[in-house]
Order: sequence, then C-alpha cells, then structure tokens
Amino acid sequence: MRILIDSKVRAEGSGADFFESLISARRELERAELLMVCNGARRGVHPSAMQRQLALGRNAYLLSARPKGERAPVVDIFGTAPGTTDIVTVRDQLDWWSRWIELGPGEFLEAHV
Repeated sequence: MRILIDSKVRAEGSGADFFESLISARRELERAELLMVCNGARRGVHPSAMQRQLALGRNAYLLSARPKGERAPVVDIFGTAPGTTDIVTVRDQLDWWSRWIELGPGEFLEAHV
C-alpha cells in the first residue's frame, strides 16, 4: 500500500491484509507527525478475525458505537472518517482495542478516552 500526499509517496505499508498494511503505513506517517483521517485510524475501529479472513480486513467494526455483545456498525477502513475527534495514533488505537477485548458482555468503552 502507498500513501500519496501532493502526488508524492509519503508512506508505504505492507502486511497480511488491508488493515495490517494500513497500520504499517500509518506508523510511517506518524514518524513525520502525520495522521490519516480515515475510518481505519479511528480509536474504536478494529476488524474481526472473520472480516480479516473474508474481506482481507477491508471492513471493520466500529466497536465504540455499541456495548460489547451488540452488533456494531461496519465501516470501510479506507472511508473518510466523519471528523477528527477519534483519530488516534496506532499505539492509542491498539491500546483501546486491548482494553475493549477485556470487557464483559454489555460493557461499554468510550471512544474518546
């Protein structure tokens, strides 16, 4: 995957699926103090194992939208995020995901922590 800004390659990422490739490219952009404003860079967005297998991680759940155990909305990770409020670094996103997977059924973890 290549990220172009002003027609110049600013980052490249690779991985086993689209989400992993996006993570790799975002890390490179972060070294230049740049953040992507796409759904895949939102704090509460993460693909399930099935989404990673069937759609190569192109789609992911917006986990911050519902309590754990309820069906979460699905977003295209390359789609434009609706704002910048929950755009975070890769580390912040993965830290949020680690806390989310520890939640019990019906518990809720705010995206804006």
